[in-house]
This record gives sequence, C-alpha cells and structure tokens, in this order.
Amino acid sequence: LDQSNEGAYERPQSQAVSSFMDLLERSKGSGAVKDSVHLLVTAMEALPEILLRPLTSCGRETLAVLSQLVDSLKDEGEACLPESPPAPLQQDGELRWAAELLCSCDEKLTELSNSWDRPPEVLLEVLALTVLGVHMLQPRE
Repeated sequence: LDQSNEGAYERPQSQAVSSFMDLLERSKGSGAVKDSVHLLVTAMEALPEILLRPLTSCGRETLAVLSQLVDSLKDEGEACLPESPPAPLQQDGELRWAAELLCSCDEKLTELSNSWDRPPEVLLEVLALTVLGVHMLQPRE
C-alpha cells in the first residue's frame, strides 16, 4: 500500500496480496478506498501478532458483538458485554482481552497500556479501527 501510494509499486509475490491490490486499483473511488484500507492495515500493524490473528479470523457473531461494543463506546461513552457472549469473548476465550479493553474503565486501560507499552487511548483506538474494519470486510449473508 505504501509503495502504491508513492507510485513506486512492485507487484507483490503473494498471489492473495496481488489480487487484493488489483481489486483496490479497479475499485470506484479508489483514493478513498485505498486510504481506508491503509488506515485499517496500519491499525492492525499496531496490534501484537498473537492478538491480531484471532481477531481477524473469528466468527461473524463474535465480530458483530465486538463491533456493537465499539458502537456503544462511540455513542454512549461506555460498553458492556451481553449476558451470553460468544465463546471467544467469554472468561477464558481467546478474544476476552478485546472485550475487556472495549468495556474497561480508565484504571484497567492504564493497566493494559502499561503491559503493551502504548497509551490507553491508542490501544482503544487501534482496537476499535481494527474491529470495525474487519467487520466491514466480512461477507454479508
């Protein structure tokens, strides 16, 4: 994406990445779409790989709940998990950290940011951008 934006674009070795870049090139409103994808990729790069992989490969229901938490946070300033969240968001689930981060108070945010070496606002923003971006990319039924 960086190379494409700078005009010094070399065809990626990965067939998947190459196909994705071709699709971006042909999309309507290409500049805005590229900017959005670039923002999503940048946000995803800020998350540790071990945390990112389950987030990008989780089920549609889990992603929908995380997206609702982000929307609640934006609209109401706070978010709460539903009584029966999907398994990955439950107490021992692989994405519980994301739910806790989205639902956390200032004290918990500070604790998490200290362990990830990022300011709390950055962690929350990066997670929210990643959740919304990945959710938008999910195929609709």
